[in-house]
Amino acid sequence: MKNIAGADLILLQKVSIFSQNINFYLKDIKIFIKYDGDEEIECTNMVWRDLKFTIVMNGQSSLKTLDKSQVKYIKHQSVFPKNTSIVGFISFKVNPYKGESFEYVKYIFEDFKENKKELIIRRNDINDETLHFDDNLWV
Repeated sequence: MKNIAGADLILLQKVSIFSQNINFYLKDIKIFIKYDGDEEIECTNMVWRDLKFTIVMNGQSSLKTLDKSQVKYIKHQSVFPKNTSIVGFISFKVNPYKGESFEYVKYIFEDFKENKKELIIRRNDINDETLHFDDNLWV
């Protein structure tokens, strides 16, 4: 699948969140992406009721739908319990899409007291050989 530079890009990323020694009461998640040589771009955090897209593989078009029963959004988690891993998904839209050469994606988790915690995923920390695409999410 090829994305066209300048168009919107929708990403669905599975993450594990761990709050050490305290409960973290989630109010909001802000998402930013930084492309090489550019300023950070604020992304739109999205929660899907229905997500469908068409992919072309081996010359055949196929309509795929996100299986909502398989997706638990981090944004719906009101508390990150202390010393417990929470695994879920964050989905966001990047506008404009500028290609795969990004420097990092930054998540800012904010609680109701306006405390903020950052999670930064750098492109050079991602090993393409170990990426896992979960085909069970799509029907």
